[in-house]
Amino acid sequence: MKKISREYINFDLKEGWPTREGLFYECLICRTALSTNKDSFCKCYNLVVDASAGRIGAKEEDKVRLFSISCK
Repeated sequence: MKKISREYINFDLKEGWPTREGLFYECLICRTALSTNKDSFCKCYNLVVDASAGRIGAKEEDKVRLFSISCK
């Protein structure tokens, strides 16, 4: 059986919020994970993905992690 795991990715917000198929953001406050390709927001409203407008933002940017999923 394959195990699904998160591979966390370092990124620099000075270069913008990375987006592509298979990337997700995790809010460290409420632990909600959001796809970069779907309009959504986390449970505590810290993190917002507006994929249709190509925007991502967070009230507390230091409380957000980026990851991809891998199957091992």
